[in-house]
Amino acid sequence: MRYRSLVKLFLLIVFIPASASFLDNLIRWLYLRRLRNVHVQFPSICGQLLNERIVGGDEAPPYAWPWAVSLQNILGQHICGGVLITSRHVLTAAHCVYNRVYFPWFTKVSVGSEKLGGGDIFDIDVIILHPKFDKSFIYPFDLAVVVLSSEVSDKTSKVCLPSLYLSATYPFPSNYGVAVGWGRTSDNAKYAVKNLRQVEVKILSTENCKGYRHLYSESIMICAGWEGGGKDTCQGDSGGPLLWLNSEGNWEVHGIVSFGFGCANKGFPGVYTKVIEFNDWIREIVLNGRFIRY
Repeated sequence: MRYRSLVKLFLLIVFIPASASFLDNLIRWLYLRRLRNVHVQFPSICGQLLNERIVGGDEAPPYAWPWAVSLQNILGQHICGGVLITSRHVLTAAHCVYNRVYFPWFTKVSVGSEKLGGGDIFDIDVIILHPKFDKSFIYPFDLAVVVLSSEVSDKTSKVCLPSLYLSATYPFPSNYGVAVGWGRTSDNAKYAVKNLRQVEVKILSTENCKGYRHLYSESIMICAGWEGGGKDTCQGDSGGPLLWLNSEGNWEVHGIVSFGFGCANKGFPGVYTKVIEFNDWIREIVLNGRFIRY
């Protein structure tokens, strides 16, 4: 039955001379139907690791960040990162998946391994872009929720969302977070790395991201890296998480890798979508299977 529905949708998109708004409304309707059938909750325990990790631009030890996932094309090639927040929901960057919304089955998600090619592969049921994301100007509202077609194992740890009591200005400058991903290790590298890597980054003030001019918006973005450069995320890390250890010893996702100019260049730290600003939108999708209009 599922494949018949996909064929019908394909015929509608290809052979009916419909406007973009019609297609968007059609996809939205189909999404809402599917979301109502997704009955999962946020995990009662989240963000817990087996032991402490030392970070600084190194390969991640086995099972270090179990909620880190790889978004891949149908050939198994890494496209972007993502982070698991429930047994069926993944956060990633909208710019990674906006051109895959109409055909989500062309993208797979690898879960449960720090090695590319070593995880369990899941199909995608629904891709939900933030309603204010604009593919012609991809920097603001660069956030998407990917809904898997089946649940991951209960043994696979999920990350926590930012605590609801935190200020929207959190995390504060001079604090530290950890970014993880399979991206390139330098501007000159041609391919993504095979093993998950981790790097400690410093939360920086807006002044440190002034090189981006109007592209950077403090209210919905986080500036993170090092004042002198040298450590950063890179191409292929997009969509991956910026993680923060809370006061209870649990890891929260506070940023999603969005953009930067080059990799680890002085004056151009990494820019991350600020997850705490979108807590309500994410929770509404997960808990109630519906969208919030902004």
